Amino acid sequence: MLSKISEDWNLTDVLNSLGSRSAQKADLIMANSKSAEKRVRQIEKRTVRNRAIKSEIKTLQKKTLTAAEGGNADEAKSAFSAFASAVDKAAKRNVINDSKAANMKSRTNKAIKPA
Repeated sequence: MLSKISEDWNLTDVLNSLGSRSAQKADLIMANSKSAEKRVRQIEKRTVRNRAIKSEIKTLQKKTLTAAEGGNADEAKSAFSAFASAVDKAAKRNVINDSKAANMKSRTNKAIKPA
C-alpha cells in the first residue's frame, strides 16, 4: 500500500484518497509547536500503515476460512500459517493487542479444525 504512494503527494492527499477522517481532522488541527506538528505527521503515517496491515490480516483470515469451507485441508493449513504469521507480526509491532492476536488465531484455528 505504501509503495503506491508517490513522493509528490502529501499525507493529507493520501488520507483523503483513502476516505480518512484523520485527513479532515488534520486540516483542522492547529499545532502549537514544531514537535506537535511532527507528532501529527507521524500519527498520520502510522495510521495509513496500520490500516493496511489490518486489512491484510482480514484478507488472510477470509482466505483461510474460505479454504476450510471448501474442504481443502492442505490449502486451509497453509493459509492459516500465513494468517498466523501476519497476526503475530502485527502484534509484535503493536498494531493489534497481543490478546486480540491470540483470540483471532484461536477462533480461526477452531473454525478450520473440522475441515
